[in-house]
Amino acid sequence: MSTDTRLLLAGGTAVFRECLVSLLADEKRYREVDQVADLAAARQRIEDEACPDLLLADLGQAQDETFDELVLLTQDHPTLTVLAIGLPESEDFILRCVDAGTHGWVLKDASFAELIKAIDMALRGETFCSPYVANIMFGQLADLVREQRRKERLEALTLTPREMEVLELIADGLSNKEIAARLYLSPFTIKNHVHRVLEKLEATDRAEAVRKAQLKRWLRPRLRRTALRI
Repeated sequence: MSTDTRLLLAGGTAVFRECLVSLLADEKRYREVDQVADLAAARQRIEDEACPDLLLADLGQAQDETFDELVLLTQDHPTLTVLAIGLPESEDFILRCVDAGTHGWVLKDASFAELIKAIDMALRGETFCSPYVANIMFGQLADLVREQRRKERLEALTLTPREMEVLELIADGLSNKEIAARLYLSPFTIKNHVHRVLEKLEATDRAEAVRKAQLKRWLRPRLRRTALRI
């Protein structure tokens, strides 16, 4: 790790800050390790002087106004890397930190060695998080995927059940005549259904309609598809 690195610690008690700054300085890995009382003071310091390479934000006792300050800080200085430290094991708290623009999350019971590892990873542009935080993030990702699939299912309702049936047969490579025979409908009726499917999918032809439907995950997986009839 380069010895040109400058760290700034914000938040927590004065005793905690002084002790941590002393420990970090003893590592002799960083050119400068300084501390300020809170994020408001950190923002002022950054505006008045050069921006540090990494801001260590102690958010263990953060209130709403603290998160407001953090959002302002990350918005005004988008290149600033912020490592949130001292976090309680609280899903809501950690997600608020993520939403506010932090780049890594160190829980309050983490060791000094873990903090050093988190700092090194953050300075390399990597993200450090404990297994607890990783589980929270994975859960949020799973929720987003489920919500996306729900939206896709609702979006698919723009096609009527019959139109979806026709679309699936188009994807199987059947012609209008073959679809008509399969569904016991007239070719003219099938032609109208195909026209509406293309119109709703904003597709110029059958192949494009199938591609778009596949991207939207409207179609069930098929083991084998024949060539689409134009």
